[in-house]
Amino acid sequence: MELLVVQTWVKPKKSPSKRKFNKIEKKRRDAMRRLRDAIRNDPVRYEAMKDKERQRYHERINTLPDSPHSLDENMDYWLKNNNSLETPSTSREDTPNSSRQSSEGKKQRQRNTYKYKLKIKQLEKKLRNEKNRVEKYKKRLERAKNSLATPKNKPVQVSRKKADLIQRFKLYVKEFHERDENSRPCPRKKDTVT
Repeated sequence: MELLVVQTWVKPKKSPSKRKFNKIEKKRRDAMRRLRDAIRNDPVRYEAMKDKERQRYHERINTLPDSPHSLDENMDYWLKNNNSLETPSTSREDTPNSSRQSSEGKKQRQRNTYKYKLKIKQLEKKLRNEKNRVEKYKKRLERAKNSLATPKNKPVQVSRKKADLIQRFKLYVKEFHERDENSRPCPRKKDTVT
């Protein structure tokens, strides 16, 4: 028998802060739309806005023919301003090949690193096993304590007053049996029979 699981997606509710933010955004959009409509309806303001847009466009995009300097001048200007981007020359021209000792030392370091990492992993595994053993014995001890504490297994604790009362009652019974008026002599038996 197969069980068919169908998951449905529920659109999460927006938090109150998001709703408030959306209302503010909507108000701002409406205000900007009204402002743009007012500018479009007024020809003088519309032309001034278009002039500003054109000016911003030309400042941002400066094509080569419109450039005030020739290409060589632009290149010199760029090199002068971006001189810090040049990589500094190194004092040592060529580095010598690594020696046999350094490569051997590197191999030795790698071997040691591998060995120590392996040892660390083994110790971590041992530690995990020991922690599990400790937890196991803790649980066993806890279960043993709980089983001892059940009312069935608990020894009956008699209060001191009750113990005194029982002792007194035993004395009364013994005295009663030892009195002559309550007992009669019988042959081959103990002196007091009740």
